Amino acid sequence: MSQAWMSLGARARRRAVVIAVCVVAGLLVAAGPDRARGDTNVTVKVIVRMLPGVSASPDSVLAPVNGHLDRILSTINGFSASVPVENVGRLEATPGVLEVAPDTTLNVPPPETSTSGATGKKVEG
Repeated sequence: MSQAWMSLGARARRRAVVIAVCVVAGLLVAAGPDRARGDTNVTVKVIVRMLPGVSASPDSVLAPVNGHLDRILSTINGFSASVPVENVGRLEATPGVLEVAPDTTLNVPPPETSTSGATGKKVEG
């Protein structure tokens, strides 16, 4: 009788594993890109600088390339946005666009401490 119970337990475990694998596979398929349409949904964050004197709205520049505005950067006459990776070249070729650059984190090293006023051997300053 214990062998029959083990067999039922093994079947239940096997069934649970198969169900878990099917659920995970279903989630991966649902979350993955729709390759049949070629829609990868991969976007990149970019900074777009416009030519001096160009006052085109970011929305009018981004609409043809399916981009989404993140922030206006008036200091550099530009803006940051998310753009589908396959449309970056089209954005770069847009009339009035000076530059399209990756939007990355800027790490500025801390300033070096001054040695003026320090005393001791081999202190320069």
